[in-house]
Amino acid sequence: MSIEHTTTTQKEVTDRGIETADDQLDRDIESIQVSDHAVLRFRQRVDPRAARPKDQIRQMFRQGTVAHASDRIRDGKARRYDGYLILYAGSEAQPTITTVLPKIEAPRHD
Repeated sequence: MSIEHTTTTQKEVTDRGIETADDQLDRDIESIQVSDHAVLRFRQRVDPRAARPKDQIRQMFRQGTVAHASDRIRDGKARRYDGYLILYAGSEAQPTITTVLPKIEAPRHD
């Protein structure tokens, strides 16, 4: 009994219609809806010069962690990325991002 090791090239993947992990991630990210309000707040609070703010917001959402309940999160649906809060409606699998809240500086105890 022998096991053959084969390598699949990108062309073969495309020709066969095989979905790669990157394809899946791209499709998942595209399923994230971003409201115009979220884009406005992102430009005001994160990066006013972003060429593709919706894509950046989607990445922040996917790379962020579930945010714990706080007075800034009314309905309990938010993810935290680099101190920003990304609020959303809908499910975690098919969210609509509604706004981006700014970082809050932790109080200093000097």
